[in-house]
Amino acid sequence: MNQQQNEALIILGVSERALLDALMANVDWRDPLSTLIKTQYRTLALEKHPDKHPENQEQANEDMKKLTAAYEIFSKAEWFNHTAISTSTTTTSN
Repeated sequence: MNQQQNEALIILGVSERALLDALMANVDWRDPLSTLIKTQYRTLALEKHPDKHPENQEQANEDMKKLTAAYEIFSKAEWFNHTAISTSTTTTSN
């Protein structure tokens, strides 16, 4: 994973261990992985939504922008394809 992806995971609150567990949970790894990221995004989006923080709308808007940008990194199909290639290369070379 590159630096941008690592930062996105931190913003989304997804640990590397949770990613590994999701990858190992199923042969078709895309479903548990995308479900993990989507679930975490939705949970945080509900918590940080500006409507839930009327006293501090500006900060809530900034938090939502960061959260959405982080989620968009992982919602793109190219990321999953790249990870599949990296994972298969890593597992076959060991």
